[in-house]
Amino acid sequence: MNALSTPYDFVTQTIESKDNRLFAANIKEVTWDVEYDARAYRANSGGNVLLKSAQHDDMQFDIKNIPDIPEEHDCINPSNVEIFSEESFVYVYNAEG
Repeated sequence: MNALSTPYDFVTQTIESKDNRLFAANIKEVTWDVEYDARAYRANSGGNVLLKSAQHDDMQFDIKNIPDIPEEHDCINPSNVEIFSEESFVYVYNAEG
């Protein structure tokens, strides 16, 4: 989609022309504002998700029942941490299990 075909709505209180150009002032824009959570969660082979936090308010839940996760939560997945431990290997698996 190019810029010319993108819908853009606005309401203006003042509109004037000069040198064959149109100028709008006191504009109220109508924009598309969507709120969404782009965080992704990874589960182990049993469907359990573990999200750690620097504030020690860790969360553990089943992937089929994702609770409301606060926006401020760090959502650190142990398998994404570069420092490996026995705990982090629990959440790393491949196609063979």
